[in-house]
Amino acid sequence: MELKKKTKDGIVYTMKARELFEGSEWLNDLYTAAPDHIAGETIQVPSWLQTRGAPRYYTGQTSPAELSAHYAKQGRENPSREAYESLQNELAHYIEADTAALELKAVKSGITIGTVHGVCFDYSPGTGYTIEDQAGHLAADYWQELFEEAQNEALEALEALASC
Repeated sequence: MELKKKTKDGIVYTMKARELFEGSEWLNDLYTAAPDHIAGETIQVPSWLQTRGAPRYYTGQTSPAELSAHYAKQGRENPSREAYESLQNELAHYIEADTAALELKAVKSGITIGTVHGVCFDYSPGTGYTIEDQAGHLAADYWQELFEEAQNEALEALEALASC
């Protein structure tokens, strides 16, 4: 699905969200697999995401005990449960997430003469949103920057073709 489209000088510039690869690079940056459950320190992978041979427990940058203490200071009704569920949901997001990016193509007469990738983001189908939903706000923020880059790439390609 197209996020944005513009025609200039006979060149059609189209922005889409493109899935780049499976997995999120953030999982290994934010979490470390743990061999066993340690109360207040580890987070269990939600049951629907558990697979044979994969870690069942992780430690994160924030422990359930730390987040629970923070929530208690805020006066939450059940800070321990809310903290654990929040961290478990975040862990599930990163386990399910794939890496995607905005892609802007420049096409003239049906031939792609330039492609620019920029602004990578995590896409998780478990959120209930489509990849386009998750990319929508990024498209608005980065359209002009990526458009200018794609336009320069397209014009350079056309100049190179003209000199052949």
